[in-house]
Amino acid sequence: MLASARSLFSQVIDYAGLFPPASLSMSDAVEEYVRHLAGPEAWVVTAFICPSSRLAEFEAARRGRPLDIILLSTDAPDSDDALASIERARSLDGVRYRGWEGKIPPESVESKGVAEFLCRCRVDAGAHAFLEVPIVEGWQNALPAALDAIREDGRFMAKLRTGGTTPDLVPSPQAVARFLLECAQRSLPVKFTAGLHQATYHFDEDVGAHLFGFLNALLGGMFAITGAVNDQNELVALLTESDATAFAFDDESVRWRDMRLTSEQIRDARSLVRSFGSCSVTEPIDALAALGLWMDAPAEVSQDG
Repeated sequence: MLASARSLFSQVIDYAGLFPPASLSMSDAVEEYVRHLAGPEAWVVTAFICPSSRLAEFEAARRGRPLDIILLSTDAPDSDDALASIERARSLDGVRYRGWEGKIPPESVESKGVAEFLCRCRVDAGAHAFLEVPIVEGWQNALPAALDAIREDGRFMAKLRTGGTTPDLVPSPQAVARFLLECAQRSLPVKFTAGLHQATYHFDEDVGAHLFGFLNALLGGMFAITGAVNDQNELVALLTESDATAFAFDDESVRWRDMRLTSEQIRDARSLVRSFGSCSVTEPIDALAALGLWMDAPAEVSQDG
């Protein structure tokens, strides 16, 4: 596999088979995750995303097999229940707790009250801890304050919802571009969730909206973080790029238009552009195969990343 693609896609998918549109049962989702871990695609997959309210189901479905888990909090992050669920996940024998994800209440973002919310949040979730920042009305003014608060708190990274099953859940390209540029200015790590099943920007008839591709999101974040793109309109153009051939990969780099990221820059940028949650691993892999970018696990990639 090309070194540039290997750097970009290594351990990039957080498996979210329980969530729409797949909405698998717990037993089916766990078996699908185990199948991916045993397959040639194992090197792109990280942990199993499990809602905190379904830990008991997960424990029964894994049947003693050692698996990695990311805990998605179904409790308010500033509640005692959130703390208790983290301790339950950490105490499961044979389960490697890889991290935690929660969501900032929209009203805290709207009122520029994220710093106050974080003061109430007693979660100690470990190295992989993300808070989803909702794109609310008036995000242009609210977003910088929210990201400042997360950066200053120091416990969390930023999570951006990039899609959903209805048009209202899909953020505008302008909002995504501004989010990425604001994160880049603060060196704030980011992950994406929802909608990134295809490689590039496209219209999804089931959702009834244009959806971003994982290449748009990942490379958009990386071009912003490295400073190769620092203009919002230019980043919007990258995020809405629908021609997959516009992203040109070779062993040493990936190009978009006249801009270039080297394999080394991609590896470095992965510390800030972390991953994306997806209810399907197969669909992104099929999209990569269609572009001639998919090969089996390269020997250099460690599954312990």
